[in-house]
Amino acid sequence: ADAGADLNLTLGQTATLDGSASYDPDLKPQPLSYAWSIVSKPAASQLSDASLQDANQAKASFVPDAAGVYVLSLTVSDGAATASDNVAVSVFAPLHVYGGAYFLHNGYQEKLSLDVSTSSGGVQADSWLKYYYVRTRMNLVSTGILSVTVAGNSATVTGEGTLNGAAGYRFVATVTDGSPDAFGITIYRPDGSVYYQYSGSIVGGDLILQQ
Repeated sequence: ADAGADLNLTLGQTATLDGSASYDPDLKPQPLSYAWSIVSKPAASQLSDASLQDANQAKASFVPDAAGVYVLSLTVSDGAATASDNVAVSVFAPLHVYGGAYFLHNGYQEKLSLDVSTSSGGVQADSWLKYYYVRTRMNLVSTGILSVTVAGNSATVTGEGTLNGAAGYRFVATVTDGSPDAFGITIYRPDGSVYYQYSGSIVGGDLILQQ
């Protein structure tokens, strides 16, 4: 039995299971039969084996109803012998962190704007972040977003960027969607040392975390 490669999906997408690589070396006594079943699922999922479409075919499908990991089993039989294989389907809730806001630092604005989203657990290629401190004219522009993680109502965004046009800088930004919203930034030099770090609650704008 060959249940196919593990899958990564965004919640709302259909999981297509492919056991067509399963084979019977002697091709007897009968053609292969297929049976898909759910071995384990996220605690919040209400799915059952009855939720699987074409569960007796080489290719089956289902629509996940909760984020998390689903493990499915494929059992194949030629009428005389059986074999089984499992496949894991990891389902990620879509994440979107966006908006623009500022707070005052020693009477000067620190501004953050961003639009970062994920799909199938990975950061979308068109995600971006910009940061500017008026007092020092510190201008950070992302060249790539590396990761985004969420804890409660706060998101942590890591990436690489240019600082006043110079390449090689990295950053870690925190965004809190609260009352009030808040953000923080830590900028690292190309050698890994901290160049700048500050955080505060906003006084204008809006930062939004959707998941």
